[in-house]
Amino acid sequence: MKNAKIELTFWGTRGSIPAPGKDKSRYGGNTSCIEINLPDHELIILDAGTGIRELGNSLMLRNEKVRAHIFISHYHWDHIQGLPFFAPAYHAGNELTIWGPEHPEFPLNKILSSQMESIHFPVESSSLSANITFKKLSPKNYFFSDTELKILRTNHPGINFSYSFTFNKRRFIYMTDNELLPKVAKAKSHIAYEREDFIRFIHGADILIHDAQFSDMDYLKKKGWGHSPWREAAKLAAECEVKHLVLFHHDPNHSDGIIDSFVKECKEELKKMRTPIKCSGAMEGKTIVF
Repeated sequence: MKNAKIELTFWGTRGSIPAPGKDKSRYGGNTSCIEINLPDHELIILDAGTGIRELGNSLMLRNEKVRAHIFISHYHWDHIQGLPFFAPAYHAGNELTIWGPEHPEFPLNKILSSQMESIHFPVESSSLSANITFKKLSPKNYFFSDTELKILRTNHPGINFSYSFTFNKRRFIYMTDNELLPKVAKAKSHIAYEREDFIRFIHGADILIHDAQFSDMDYLKKKGWGHSPWREAAKLAAECEVKHLVLFHHDPNHSDGIIDSFVKECKEELKKMRTPIKCSGAMEGKTIVF
């Protein structure tokens, strides 16, 4: 158990809206969803974008009872729209714990079930036969099984959480939909923005999965939208001395070629900063073992 590896698989890497197409086939067109398999057989799912549909199909083919913790970063459509298509939710005997930010106006179960109301969807939420538990989260530390969970609110419209998971002294950070504010460009901050808070939260992580939706030019046109240019993600990773930066939440208009160029330029930028950080682009179907 001590030296057993953690497996992290991407099922959805895209932001804002699904983006199918031949020119997006390598990085994928589904919206945010990541599967984490821990050595103690604990299953963690990060976000429930359209990628969770294929994950659910894969879980059903494994012919095992599904016990999963699903962590929702926030309730924008691209991060929850796959839940009504998650096959394990329709089978009795499966156990799903859905964790998400506490909302001041709406209960968590209502936020997620409302997309299955008849005006939007033909199947009622009462058809979900699995044992589903909802747990509200706030920015503090939690423990479940042998995993430590820390939470930090990110700079994004609405309430959006970043998650830090530590298991057997290995740590990975999921920080999607976060707008890092470049010093050279004035931009709207959606929270009481303190860069030092992000540095303390991330520092020394084995893997940092970070929003990198924009190029520098994209960002100048879309300041305040709640997303980062890849260059700022690279700077933060270097400051935090992480081991592996994964560029995530790809723009729906960006082809595989454009994302390739982001990854290439990011690697060059990290090399200029004389840091050994590994950089890759989140790619649907790819598994990282660490």
